[in-house]
Amino acid sequence: MKKYILKRLLSLIPVLFVVSVVVFSVIHLTPGDPVQMMLGDTATPEMIEEMREQMGLNDPIILQYVHWIGGLFQGDFGDSYFIDEPMSQIIVEHIGPSFALTLYAMIIATVIAIVFGVLAAKKRGSVADNIIGTGSMIGISLPSFLTGLFLMLVFSVKMQWFPVAGYTKPADGFLECIRSLTLPAIALGLQQAAVMTRMTRSSVLEILNSDYIKMAKSKGVKESVLVYKHALRNALLPIITLIGTGFTELMAGTTVVENVFGIPGMGLLVVNSVSRRDYEVVQITVLVVAVINVIAMLLVDLVYAKVDPRVKVK
Repeated sequence: MKKYILKRLLSLIPVLFVVSVVVFSVIHLTPGDPVQMMLGDTATPEMIEEMREQMGLNDPIILQYVHWIGGLFQGDFGDSYFIDEPMSQIIVEHIGPSFALTLYAMIIATVIAIVFGVLAAKKRGSVADNIIGTGSMIGISLPSFLTGLFLMLVFSVKMQWFPVAGYTKPADGFLECIRSLTLPAIALGLQQAAVMTRMTRSSVLEILNSDYIKMAKSKGVKESVLVYKHALRNALLPIITLIGTGFTELMAGTTVVENVFGIPGMGLLVVNSVSRRDYEVVQITVLVVAVINVIAMLLVDLVYAKVDPRVKVK
């Protein structure tokens, strides 16, 4: 197990290298000059050129990349051109809301998927199954920003159960933090819940139709035991895979939801940084998200081995 974990951690190196090259190239080759935005329209060409020289933007792009990567290995994450804070502090301040939102949305999606997926499998062909199937199709079709605006209108503006926008830190009150993230988490996780519900239904149905389940049923084993102790447990592998890939998708999807609800997370940080050409922030933010995604997939593989002893990690 330790050898396997070490191998997967080492696999981070080529992944992060490719991500860093792509991100660095795209950001630096995109039209727009951060120096011009920093100095404003009143800056003279001489002032712009002097600032570009100080920031190293006149160097060849390969040399700029080497300097940036070299700084990362030395613990230097760079400096934001527009935010007067250390880069590490910027990342720490914004990664908390994004991670909390993603985790909350994933929990909501998983609970919905297991409850309604198992119910649809048990009631196959019934009215409940059809309603759940229709609801899943609607959930898949609705974009998260539209769902978020609808939830905001109903539960924030009309009923005033939740705040319209903003984020409360856990240190300022855990329940208030949950309230501030509930609507964004539902908006973010609903589409994933719909996909997982359909997958759960299919997986549980496949197990329920297997010979050993039919034999156990013929021997008088209770349906609840068959469904929850045997069928659901054996159907978990594809569901776990979907949870892992879903987490990475939700992490990427926070950008839209954070903008709708005004949550100061990584997504909102990236959008603002791209608009003002803040290279350093975008680069390190994408790398951090890539690390989180790879670690999430590693955890999925480890859970595999716990859920199904037949799966071996070497």
